[in-house]
Amino acid sequence: MNEYPRLKQMGVENPSHIVRYSISSLASVDYLTIGYIRPQGSLLPVSRTYAFERVQKRVKAADGSGKEYDVLETSQPLIEAKAELKAICEARKTTEGKVAALTEELQLLEEQFSHHAATIKSMIKEIEDQ
Repeated sequence: MNEYPRLKQMGVENPSHIVRYSISSLASVDYLTIGYIRPQGSLLPVSRTYAFERVQKRVKAADGSGKEYDVLETSQPLIEAKAELKAICEARKTTEGKVAALTEELQLLEEQFSHHAATIKSMIKEIEDQ
């Protein structure tokens, strides 16, 4: 997760679950929608949408007339998020990326199983100590 700092700031906890993303614009706002793969019965959303205000800048005309115009540019956080998402989606397509994603899933499953087993063991110990 350390390799995706912008997504982490946005609250994305499992980048390995990301399967797609899209960007759309309406007025002066860019919308980033991230799609996730979720197991059947999961209560987590299959997509989340984030809004990024466009940045207004004043630029001089290219014709040398000295006129200035206001333009709206994509915000830096969206540019960074897009780069991280592109890397995730491209890595998912490679064999190494698939192996890495599955290895991460297996590690997460082992951690969850270990935690759950420890909880049950402590419950058994509580009952025995009564």
